[in-house]
Amino acid sequence: LFFSFIGSFFIGFMTFREPYLLSLDLAVFYIGIISAWSRFAWRWFSHLIWRISKRFTLSQLMVFEMFFFALYFVSVALFPNIYFVGVILALGLGYMYAREPIVSQHIIMQLPDQSYKSTVLSMKSQLWMLLGVVTPLLLWYLVWLDVFLGQYRDGIALWWLLLFVLLGASWLLRRWKQRRL
Repeated sequence: LFFSFIGSFFIGFMTFREPYLLSLDLAVFYIGIISAWSRFAWRWFSHLIWRISKRFTLSQLMVFEMFFFALYFVSVALFPNIYFVGVILALGLGYMYAREPIVSQHIIMQLPDQSYKSTVLSMKSQLWMLLGVVTPLLLWYLVWLDVFLGQYRDGIALWWLLLFVLLGASWLLRRWKQRRL
């Protein structure tokens, strides 16, 4: 659920990316360059992500991502510099796509019965896409009022949402471990 919310906010933001970049007086040509930079960042983070995953646990990465992606949306809104926004967009997308195999591997390793691997990963992808359809509809009104203010509110809303999911999951995990003992 945690990673699905991050993915859905990214899908929601990508829906409004072109109008946002055009509001910064960026030529349409450069939007493609930002997409290419994100692919380079994806490749770069893919080389680093396995080292990062060996040093940090998934829960530590989740706390990092809670702040990183919330600051991602807020910084895009607060600093409307074309070059800064381009670099931030490329790095954020590259990191999000590069860490996906680690999340999938962690989910698979936590399954008690390995015969449900494809079902669980399919459910994760479907939840991500379902939230990715709903989130742009919910964010539309905020972005329609003001593109910059909408991105700022997206970052704050994502932080609170991820905080509640993280705290709720840790509470449920503690209760599950207590019952198991």
